[in-house]
Amino acid sequence: MSHSRMAGWVGMVLVLAVAAGCANQDDKNTISALSSQNKMLVARNDDLQRQLDNSMRENNDLHNQLAASEEDLRNARATPPPPPPPMPGSGPTQTASGWERGVGGDRVTLSTDILFAPGSATLSAAGERALVKIANDLKKEYSGMRVRVYGYTDSDPIVKTKNQWKDNLDLSLNRSAAVSRFLTSKGVSKDRIETIGMGDTHFVASNANNANKAKNRRVEIVVMRTR
Repeated sequence: MSHSRMAGWVGMVLVLAVAAGCANQDDKNTISALSSQNKMLVARNDDLQRQLDNSMRENNDLHNQLAASEEDLRNARATPPPPPPPMPGSGPTQTASGWERGVGGDRVTLSTDILFAPGSATLSAAGERALVKIANDLKKEYSGMRVRVYGYTDSDPIVKTKNQWKDNLDLSLNRSAAVSRFLTSKGVSKDRIETIGMGDTHFVASNANNANKAKNRRVEIVVMRTR
C-alpha cells in the first residue's frame, strides 16, 4: 500500500474516532440531564406526597373535631336543666302545703325510702298516699304550670336488683317515671310533666354515712313558674 493510501486510511480512522467520542459525550450529557430531571421529579413527587399526607391528617383532625362538637351538642341537648335554686336569704321558705319556694319555681322533696323499696321502682302504698296530696296541689295551687320530676340515688352501686337496672341512672329514671305516671293517673296532664333521671349526681349531702345517703335518695317535684 502506498504511503498516500495509508495516510488516507489513518485520517478516516481518526475522524471516526473523534465522531465516536463526540457521540459518547452527547450520550453522557443526555443521560446526565435525564438523571437530573428524574431527581427533580422524584423530589417533587416526595414533596407532593408530604403535602397530601399533611392534608389527610388535617382532614382527619377536622373530622374528629366535628364529631366531638356534634357529640357535645347532643349531650348538651340531652342534659336536663338542674332544678331551680332556692331563693337567697337565711334559708328556703315553705308554702303552707309544704312546698319549698324557689326563684324559678316551687319544689317538694320526697325520700325514695318512703316511695320505694330498696332497689325497686314500684311505688309503695305510703308513697302513693304522699303523691295523692302532691297531685292535688298540682291540679289546684299550680294548675297549668310545667312540672319536672327529678329522680336521684346515693353513690352506692346497685347490688340486690342489679339484674333489673343498668346503673343508678337507670334506676333513678325509672323511679321518676313511676312518680310521673302516678301523677298522671291522678289527673295531672302528662303534657305538663318532664321526667328526668339524675342518677348518683347533685348530692345534697356527703355520702360518708347512711343518714346522708338517705338524704341523697330522693325524688324532687319542681313546679316551674317561668316558661
